Amino acid sequence: MDVTRRHALATLSGATAATLATAAGPAALAATTAASGRPGTRIPGASLRGPSIDLMTPQGNVRATARLQGNLDMKSDRYTWYDGIVSAVIPGRQVFNLFGFRGMASSRLVPLEGEPGYRLLNREFGAYYDLATREVLDTWRNPLLDETVKVVHLTNDPVNHVIREWVSPPPVDRAAAAMKLEKKPLQYNWRVQDDRLLMSRFVHLFYPNALDPKVWVRESSGPMVQASEYTSWTCSLDDMQNESLQTVDAVGNWTRVTPWLPWMLMGPAPGHCLYECFITKVTRYEQVPEDIRTVAEKRFPLFLKSPEKFVEGSGSSLENYAKMNKPVPPRAP
Repeated sequence: MDVTRRHALATLSGATAATLATAAGPAALAATTAASGRPGTRIPGASLRGPSIDLMTPQGNVRATARLQGNLDMKSDRYTWYDGIVSAVIPGRQVFNLFGFRGMASSRLVPLEGEPGYRLLNREFGAYYDLATREVLDTWRNPLLDETVKVVHLTNDPVNHVIREWVSPPPVDRAAAAMKLEKKPLQYNWRVQDDRLLMSRFVHLFYPNALDPKVWVRESSGPMVQASEYTSWTCSLDDMQNESLQTVDAVGNWTRVTPWLPWMLMGPAPGHCLYECFITKVTRYEQVPEDIRTVAEKRFPLFLKSPEKFVEGSGSSLENYAKMNKPVPPRAP
């Protein structure tokens, strides 16, 4: 439907309908007022600057991020699901796909003490699957080694985060977190296209590897981990500027550049993994695709709910791997 026509109709069902409802009586007015709290309600004058949130200020970025990541009612879980592929990038070779990756995160907001903002309680899982059958993998034939390896799925619990008016270092980057860094105001890259709001962000990580290459000979990519993540979101501009909504659904894209996964047993071999996934934030668990819900319920039931309380110092997936696994013996000559 043409955007201008759709907005005209939405405006009629909003402001004009409110006038008609007033004439019709208190009951009709109450029904119209309640409807303004529904996603999809037209908000006249919606822009980056308002009328509800100014996305060019740290305060606006805090509120917008909180509504994308969680629910401002401070009690309801918010769900993020993702699905995509993991590819191999090797110098001098064409990039090729390895396996699929799909999963879900459960998140909940709680107040941040002592300053404006929120704590985000979050846990997430990701299951690797066969691209041809979409069946979750328990073992995988590594074509680069011609060897069958045990698959270790992603289970990050917790992955907590603080949403405040200045940029917080990623939890895994303890060196940066320990330093007294200059506070940078929280400001994401927001754009408007017609009736859609777009946002992008990225993070580049470089931190000590929890898998010592002297101990984890086959699993470790080296003494340091070099990784990057790029995330983009799009949501309804009207929904973001509707002050009565506690949460805003969104769709987007997530890309991660990361060393070989430890269970691939590639060691320090040249190359890396590239994740490319679409990602969606939804309000209700029933909105998560059935195949992901099935995997969650059968294999990862803990991840159906957010953590009970906030814990400082979220661990990395490599730290979790080191806790739950033992080094694989060196390959026979």
